[in-house]
Amino acid sequence: RELHLSIRRQRQMCIRDRYHYDRGHLNRSRIAGRMNSVLNGVEVSPRAQVGSGVIFHSSRVVIGGGTNIGRNAHLFTNVNFGLRSGGYPTLGDGVTVFANAVITGNIVIGDDAVISPNSVVLGNVAARTVGAGAPATPIRTRRPPVDSTRQFGEPGSEQG
Repeated sequence: RELHLSIRRQRQMCIRDRYHYDRGHLNRSRIAGRMNSVLNGVEVSPRAQVGSGVIFHSSRVVIGGGTNIGRNAHLFTNVNFGLRSGGYPTLGDGVTVFANAVITGNIVIGDDAVISPNSVVLGNVAARTVGAGAPATPIRTRRPPVDSTRQFGEPGSEQG
């Protein structure tokens, strides 16, 4: 229940921040963004696109500028998305980014990809691929799920 309320509050603050930004109320947008940062530990630029169902596990997530995050992503503690070489990252649907990962630049992370803890992602990551390291390299490709309701790593999250 507490996690659900926190997710709902984070989503409301992101929407409020974007609402004020779209209407040219930059000071109100900054205040809403700062409140979100203080209350939830999540800093989201009003220019970022965050899909529905995104779960922020804990705090200190920074989503910069033109970052696009697909639906049903899982973002763990201390994850940073930022500008490098004139572009921002794009994440597909169902991406899982574990703690302390840094994702920068004009790159694409495919649907259902997994970024391991402490990774620095500087290049594209294909769909259903596990990336790890600094700089991140593909470790393996995930098999299709047996049960689509399972999160990566749970029994039944992969065939075979």
